[in-house]
Amino acid sequence: MEDLQMSYGKLDAQAKLSKQHDIIKTHPYRMNFDPKWRSDYIECLFELSNIWANYIWMGDHSTDEEKKLMRQWGRWVHNYNQELLHYRGRRDVPFKRFHYYEQMLQITHEFIKTGELPEYYEISYLWNDKHVSYMGEEKYSLITKEMCGIDSSILPCYLPTKYSMRNDYESIKEYIMTDYHYRQKTTEEKEAIFQNWVENVAPVIEWLNSRHDDTELKHAVWQSARLAD
Repeated sequence: MEDLQMSYGKLDAQAKLSKQHDIIKTHPYRMNFDPKWRSDYIECLFELSNIWANYIWMGDHSTDEEKKLMRQWGRWVHNYNQELLHYRGRRDVPFKRFHYYEQMLQITHEFIKTGELPEYYEISYLWNDKHVSYMGEEKYSLITKEMCGIDSSILPCYLPTKYSMRNDYESIKEYIMTDYHYRQKTTEEKEAIFQNWVENVAPVIEWLNSRHDDTELKHAVWQSARLAD
């Protein structure tokens, strides 16, 4: 099991991830999908997520911006870890989840090769105009000021590039002014957060939404609002 107390840099992380990646890619379960190997395969994937967690939370990141981006990306690693934890030790892992696991391997391979993390994937709750929720697979890409031509304080940032984000001012303001997440903020502080959202978040979301193929399903209000925190 990976030692989560040990701190190390990018090259160390790449070496550890490369070793675990090779173990997974040559695992017997990938050869014939024999159920007797399934739980051991899940354990190997779980160990990969532990190595990622170590680097994200304990690693030696060169700049505050890199640390910020890694911590944001760490949300996906956490979700991936929890997904695996749910099936750890079980033999009835649904095969439909393996595409999600393969995405982690693809991104790990890219990081080993280049040291970069241009994108990640996440299983997200999405909503239509009738407030009916769906589970959808979302791709998050690293958006920069140069990419969108917007001088925003939230950039660079990983943002969803398949489904739209909420951009209606009334809903965003209501969320900021009333949600439990902001319970310790004064009215003035909440107003300042909303103003920051108007100035720095709304233009980026507008640009992002204009590029989406699917505009019927949208992410939850909180995902838009908390970008202004």
